Amino acid sequence: MNLRKSIKMRAAKLATVLLGCLVLFVLTGCGPGQRELMPLEVGKSWTYHVIAGLNTPVESVKVVRPVAVDGVEGYELNGPLGVSRLAWKQNSLIAGSTANLIFHPALPLLAANGKKTAWAGEVTWLGRAIKATADISQEPNSLQLSPRTLETIKSTVVLHLPSRSLFLETWFAPTQGIVKQIQRGAGNRVDIELDVVQSS
Repeated sequence: MNLRKSIKMRAAKLATVLLGCLVLFVLTGCGPGQRELMPLEVGKSWTYHVIAGLNTPVESVKVVRPVAVDGVEGYELNGPLGVSRLAWKQNSLIAGSTANLIFHPALPLLAANGKKTAWAGEVTWLGRAIKATADISQEPNSLQLSPRTLETIKSTVVLHLPSRSLFLETWFAPTQGIVKQIQRGAGNRVDIELDVVQSS
């Protein structure tokens, strides 16, 4: 095998590896890149246009301090909907709590392998612990946030409680974090929608 042919074969193999990594990143993140979908550090903040019924205020969410989440270091976020506790665990984004719900064990929002994930545990809601299950899925999604189009990963969480199901759709953009979120209740009704205005 001559040198030129050998170089071409190596270049083709490298291109295949890079393409595989790019596809993997788009679907699930390639190594540490997964964590770029939700950067967490004290001082990080987002400003959202909040749509809740007739109210449409602009509110801020900020990472305020490190906290333990499901046995790993995570962070506490304060915002208009309450306190959330998030962490990256083995390249999966998990929530120990969101607004007025506490999850045990922590609920996955993004899975490391990009595949559908099932969760079962307890949800503490209004001071009462109840059994619950959840189905989590994610997919690449082109999101139109005027005047921009963002390439995102859309996560869908369907939380099954004894009396009803809740739906949480979240769009994550690399290096920006959550750029859009919709919470739905009974009858597919939109309860709250967040659209990012600025992140810093």
